[in-house]
Amino acid sequence: MFESQRVGVFVDVQNMFHSAKNLVKGKINYERFLEGVVAGRQLVRATAYITQKQGINQSNFHDALIRFGYDLRVKELRVRENSDGSKSVARGSWDVGMSLDIMAMSNKLDVVVLCAGNGEFSHLIEALKAKGIRTEVVGFDRSTAVELRKLADEFVPIEDSWWFQDNKNDDQPPTNDQQPTNDQPEESEENDNIGNRIETNKFGVLS
Repeated sequence: MFESQRVGVFVDVQNMFHSAKNLVKGKINYERFLEGVVAGRQLVRATAYITQKQGINQSNFHDALIRFGYDLRVKELRVRENSDGSKSVARGSWDVGMSLDIMAMSNKLDVVVLCAGNGEFSHLIEALKAKGIRTEVVGFDRSTAVELRKLADEFVPIEDSWWFQDNKNDDQPPTNDQQPTNDQPEESEENDNIGNRIETNKFGVLS
């Protein structure tokens, strides 16, 4: 039965952040997002993969994700001093870590829900399908690699109810009436070498 499917959800938070910001000028509502992709099935584990700069406090955001049912994997990037005295921040990716985690859990799952857009995950999807595991890729159509959409058993586009308008983007008119709620912390972006900084306030789970 559909309801008995064991589901694992794996979310690349930085990918979701930039996709929502650039494509709809919105923020992901992680609570509704998780409910939507699980779709009444048996959730075994939901894991959110986060990349952040050293010293940035994201505790409110992390606490909210945990409250919504996510396990967290956090990678902290360190500032390095170059030989010429300049500073640089190493770029980080969870692609390998996510793939290893998913394969390690695969024997306990009937369905893997991958919330990421990188075409490098094509090899992972092929390996999962070879084991008889259903693969579902979730994302925005324009930020999800074509090969991922084609290889997965199903591509699930982000629904309007899974994100809401970022009111800080005044140049973009609202496209739905989803409003943030008081128990959802907000992320905001810092223009730095790793792409995003996630902060929180009283307004909503955003990515």
